[in-house]
Amino acid sequence: MPRQARLVIPNVPHHIYLRGNNRRRLFSTNADRTRFIGCLARGLETSASRLHQLTLMENHVHMIAVPPGPDALRVLIHRTCLRYAQVRNHARDATGKLFEERFHSKPILDDAYLATATIYNDVNAYRAGVVTDPLGHLWSTGPLHAGRTSMV
Repeated sequence: MPRQARLVIPNVPHHIYLRGNNRRRLFSTNADRTRFIGCLARGLETSASRLHQLTLMENHVHMIAVPPGPDALRVLIHRTCLRYAQVRNHARDATGKLFEERFHSKPILDDAYLATATIYNDVNAYRAGVVTDPLGHLWSTGPLHAGRTSMV
């Protein structure tokens, strides 16, 4: 059975969710997280998408991005994840898939959902018990959205 086509609406924010293959760890160190952000920056540039929110967890990533065209999300995620997986596997002398088959995305069609998705993503580490302060996760845009210092 063919898979369902992804709904991408240009110039509309999309909630994007990536997960490690078999819930595998994506980030073991802060250097891994920094590498992913570098790959993401190149993916954003290549796709001309804009990033509004980002949270890096141990085995998954949440982000809110705005694609300028119907193919931009695919380009963004492909460019980011392919390069990050190559670099991470090379550094660990590993092979194989790092990410699940497809990323999940959903257009954000109203301000209420945008606010809800942003807060949900920003406090993900707190809800998971990784940090004790809802805005204390260094690898989330939550502190930036609350007017605190940068992610890193």
